[in-house]
Amino acid sequence: MVEEKRYKGEIVAERRRNLDFSLEFDRVCAGLTAGLPKYSRKERINYYNKKISKIWEGKNEKNNTSSQQVNLDSLLLAHPDSIPLLLQKGNIFADSFYMDKALNLGSRAFRLDSNNIDARFLYAYALTNRAGRTVSDIELAQRHLKLVVAKQPKNLKAIVNLAATYSELGEFERSFQYINEALRIDKKYRDAYILKGSNYLALGN
Repeated sequence: MVEEKRYKGEIVAERRRNLDFSLEFDRVCAGLTAGLPKYSRKERINYYNKKISKIWEGKNEKNNTSSQQVNLDSLLLAHPDSIPLLLQKGNIFADSFYMDKALNLGSRAFRLDSNNIDARFLYAYALTNRAGRTVSDIELAQRHLKLVVAKQPKNLKAIVNLAATYSELGEFERSFQYINEALRIDKKYRDAYILKGSNYLALGN
């Protein structure tokens, strides 16, 4: 009897037809919950679905962020003197601790409109937080931050950064004054406590 020749595709198709997908799914769920308390089949499936959902949420969030970055870059190319776009991109850099890039965009926005408080703040914030800052940088940032606080007396971020400039210049008494001012506005403001602790550490207390 001559064995009929079978192609690879036919063999794969037959194997798929013969698979017990319910059994295979249980195996996958069991693998994901290995070492955990004994789950029922329903609990394993729910656990598996939650895991998959989180993976896709994270992937979509990453894709959305990348897409937003591309769109923002494209908009900046089309509108290089747009202060709102410069500030948005600059703040993204600042939040990611790319202070030199934030400084570049902040100073550019400030040159375009020196009356823009947000531009002034970003410029000062990046200036005083970048690596390799000089005493001149800190003193310049301090002058800008004083103006920001004068215009926005409840701007906690500006107040604490102003306090930080005094700390860097060794003027701890003035630093504590601004830290305490921030805590009077919001007694739970975390950054104020961090700077306060840093001051005490620098003073050896």
